[in-house]
Amino acid sequence: MLFTDICAKAGLKSFVIEGFTIQSGFTDYIPHAWSAARIDTGWFLFDPTWGQGMWRMAAS
Repeated sequence: MLFTDICAKAGLKSFVIEGFTIQSGFTDYIPHAWSAARIDTGWFLFDPTWGQGMWRMAAS
């Protein structure tokens, strides 16, 4: 994944997270991937595929 390569060149630890998206309240059957990168002392989630730099967890 390009994002992971960029993080490595910048000296940032990163991981690819694989899973499924939720569309209109239903889990989609097509797999998707996100990236997690450690910046300073925190982990941040990114979605380079869909161009999103944040996500929020729905209330349970």
